[in-house]
Amino acid sequence: VVEMSGTAPEKVLLVDDEQMVLRVYERILMRKFVVETANSGIEGLEKIATAGPFAVVVADIRMPGMDGIEFLSQFREYAPHTVRMVLTAYADVRSAIDLVNRGNVFRFLTKPAEADLLLSAVAAGVEHHRLITSERDMLLTTLRSGKSFLAQFLFVAGVGLIVFFAWPKRAVVPAEQAE
Repeated sequence: VVEMSGTAPEKVLLVDDEQMVLRVYERILMRKFVVETANSGIEGLEKIATAGPFAVVVADIRMPGMDGIEFLSQFREYAPHTVRMVLTAYADVRSAIDLVNRGNVFRFLTKPAEADLLLSAVAAGVEHHRLITSERDMLLTTLRSGKSFLAQFLFVAGVGLIVFFAWPKRAVVPAEQAE
């Protein structure tokens, strides 16, 4: 596995009921990514817990049992930041619309996908994942520092109020009465 820019390679999950397809695409992708495979949608969902998290998941649409549309829809619930892609020999408009609406798919690829096309699509998905997660991390850091600042401000303001109300009061006498 080749490391990209000094960091650990990203993890990719391939889900397809055709064993030969999984082996071929795994060999292509393992040059740049850590690759896990699953033979069904159910096995793919199990991989979230046993081998995740994943930067990218690539799934076939037509699989027995749980189809790719249902798989990607459920996968999104468990791993919303994973970039989802479809690889299928049956590219029809209705399936594409369902995938975009229910599975929020990043790319729609057709079988057989050439090695360069598959590699570039997954690399684009990994980059998209990095952008999503770095933006999320930046927002969380900003929120945490804002929360810390607010807590410090409230503490200082609270101490100020305590001092103000606890300070001995002097009677204010108008200047005319002071004489």
